[in-house]
Parts: sequence; C-alpha cells; structure tokens
Amino acid sequence: MMLSRFHSPAFISVPSLAAQLLKKELTSSGHLSSHKPAANVRETEDAFEVELLVPGIAKEDLKINFENENLEIAFEKAEDKEEKNEEGTYTRREFSFRSFKRSFHVPTDLVDTENIAAKHTNGVLTIHLPKKVKVETSASKKIEIG
Repeated sequence: MMLSRFHSPAFISVPSLAAQLLKKELTSSGHLSSHKPAANVRETEDAFEVELLVPGIAKEDLKINFENENLEIAFEKAEDKEEKNEEGTYTRREFSFRSFKRSFHVPTDLVDTENIAAKHTNGVLTIHLPKKVKVETSASKKIEIG
C-alpha cells in the first residue's frame, strides 16, 4: 500500500488567500494599500523631473514635502456620500477613504532644494528638481612661493 498526501480543495484556497493578502504592500501608516500612482522619473541636462499620474485628484488634496533627502508625495481623502428619501431616512450611505504615499531619495548635493517646483495639469503632477550649478575648478593649480 502506498501512502500519498491528501489535498482537499477547501484547504488549498486558504493559503492562497493568505498569500494574496500578505503580498499587498503596507504603507508607512500600517494600512493595506492597493493603489500607488504610476511615476516617471526623467533626468535632463539641468534638472530631474518626477511625474505622477493622479487623475481625479485635486491639487489642493496633494501634499509634497522634502526633508532629509526624501521627496514625499502624499494624498489622503475621506468621503461620505448619502442619499435620503422624503422622510429623511437613509436610502443609501457610502463611506470611502483613498490615500497613497510615494517617496523618492534625492541627494541634496545634486539638487537645488530651494528651487523645487510642482505643477498639476490634466491629472499629471510634475515636480521639477533643478540640479545644483557646479562651479568648474581646475584640478591642478600652480602655487607661487612668496
């Protein structure tokens, strides 16, 4: 008689559900996050640009902060929608909460942090990070003895 492991369909789905939950990314606040906006990072001759796709999000709801070489873009909005009938009782009430946080490491020796600028156009947030102007110095210099 040969022994084989018994696989029940009921037990197979439980580990896969747990695996799916554990694969979701945790935000810094500890809540499960299901959405982070797509980002493009581009370098030009005189600047870096970060673009985030944020359709449907007003610029007033976005927060951009630069601290300790980290550029952080965050959004958080709670909404409470309700529809009432003529008697004033609820016929439908919906709560929703949306948020995201994206962080990028930005070395302060490369970027002019005093002149970082952002604009929000047609659902795209663009952050302009100008490079510091480097003063060209000669690697060798003749020093006269006086």
